[in-house]
Amino acid sequence: MNNVRAKQGFTLLEAVVALALLTGGIIVMSQAIHALTRAEAKMEDASKVNRLAKEKLSEIVAVGDFTTTSGEFDAPNQDFRWELATADTGVTGLTGYELTVKDSTGNSYSDGWARTLVYAANTSTPGATTQ
Repeated sequence: MNNVRAKQGFTLLEAVVALALLTGGIIVMSQAIHALTRAEAKMEDASKVNRLAKEKLSEIVAVGDFTTTSGEFDAPNQDFRWELATADTGVTGLTGYELTVKDSTGNSYSDGWARTLVYAANTSTPGATTQ
């Protein structure tokens, strides 16, 4: 008769163990989803600052104004600043430029950059003298 009663259902202990395992699994899954959400937000920020850097450097090259070396972006990107640095390439007339975008809120993962080379041909005529 004891065997018949055992086959009727789960014991309280089995139900508690199953509930504990299920709860643990749900907690682990929710933490994983939270971590993935944070990683996605960081990737979106990184993509945004890299896009801002490329667009600003393209603007500077198109206009040809390399005298301004830093600035801020207009809304909705007012949380970001940019800085332009030059690098000597060792080639006459060829200058390297690196534009860095930083998040003014201090999130280091939100830094981005873009680089380019600009060639300024020598416009003076060989053998000509200036007065």
